[in-house]
Amino acid sequence: MYLLALTEMCQRFAYWGIGNLLVLFLVKHFTYSTPKATHLFGAYTGIAFTLPILGGWIADKWNYRSPILLGTLLTTAGCFLLSTLSETLLLPALALLAFGGSLFTPAIYSLLGSVYAKKPHIREGGFSIYYAGVNIGIFIAMIVLGYLQTFDWRLVFIVCGCVQMLGVVPYFAVVKRMKDKNIPSHYFVSKKNDPNRYPLKKHEKDRITVILIMTLASIVFWMAYNQAGSSMTLFALKFTDRQFGGFTIPTPWFTSTETFFLILFAFPLAYLYLFLRRIKSSASPPMKTALSLFFMGLCFLVMQRAAAHVPMGADYAHVNPYYIISAFGMMALAELFLAPIGLSMVTHLSPHRYRGLLTGVWFACIGIGFYLGGYLAGFMAKLELTTFFDIFVITSFASALLLVLFSKKLDNMRHIDFL
Repeated sequence: MYLLALTEMCQRFAYWGIGNLLVLFLVKHFTYSTPKATHLFGAYTGIAFTLPILGGWIADKWNYRSPILLGTLLTTAGCFLLSTLSETLLLPALALLAFGGSLFTPAIYSLLGSVYAKKPHIREGGFSIYYAGVNIGIFIAMIVLGYLQTFDWRLVFIVCGCVQMLGVVPYFAVVKRMKDKNIPSHYFVSKKNDPNRYPLKKHEKDRITVILIMTLASIVFWMAYNQAGSSMTLFALKFTDRQFGGFTIPTPWFTSTETFFLILFAFPLAYLYLFLRRIKSSASPPMKTALSLFFMGLCFLVMQRAAAHVPMGADYAHVNPYYIISAFGMMALAELFLAPIGLSMVTHLSPHRYRGLLTGVWFACIGIGFYLGGYLAGFMAKLELTTFFDIFVITSFASALLLVLFSKKLDNMRHIDFL
């Protein structure tokens, strides 16, 4: 698990390092307008997280090892292409990053799921620790790249490419250690020879239904989460007091606080899940998702209060930075209650023949949420700031309430007695 976390840590450094800086890069280097930059950001992240459906299908039909290496190479190529700082090569570079991530992500989470195949009691805790580990890559990226972007964008993308290539070192150690694990490689076998050709049983269909409902519910979360790299980044840039003595805090450092809180909260939550499971009091994944949306609503309630301190029509303001830092703290808690728990659930409940595909569907819903979030971020310049942040307060709280109402039904459809 820790070796896989090191592998994805390098991938997240490059992939999310570029993703979280993309709006700043477009606005500062190419002088794009806010709507144009946020819409491109939404389109890129939306497509990047929809493509894992294809990547998951390839992993199911091929194997769960090779796509990780191929995805690493494509992401590295995309980083180096961006380092040319050419607007002509911008879209091809983003396409390489998106396709590289689509191959890498469903395969590595399917591989991680196999590690816990016979240890379900530590699955959620393990996924939470893993998730925190890989997010260390994002935290370091925001600190290092956030500083580098203040004087050299080319160096930002070169560093991303080099770090991504480092990820192959722990990955080769993973492949060596997992040789004894029974992880079937289908290699596009014919239907006649496919051991999974038999129809799905009723409990398997019910579990797939639960997975699909939960992934659809996650769209609301990711739509709001997308604001971290778009509207909240712009709020930090334009409306937050970034002076600390004589030093101007780089904007990406504020974004990095979300990852800092995520790492800080992950280990206590992992041990809490293990403790609650021992005393048979653990909340179900639907209830944890409802909690996630509740904290996301609180996050944007804080942002709405921060926006109330910005004068009407102002281009710049100096709002107390503790508002946006507190909001990112709430967002981190929300992410921990949804992302690792959702991925644990998908890899646990999925029939083996569709594990990669359904993991891809999970990430596709992230893509849909990111696209919608990027589109909505464009309204930041058109609406009153308080009204703009109210959108995410209302959608998050309303979705949390719906999940609470239907959580018992969804929990029964998981058919835990068959696991």
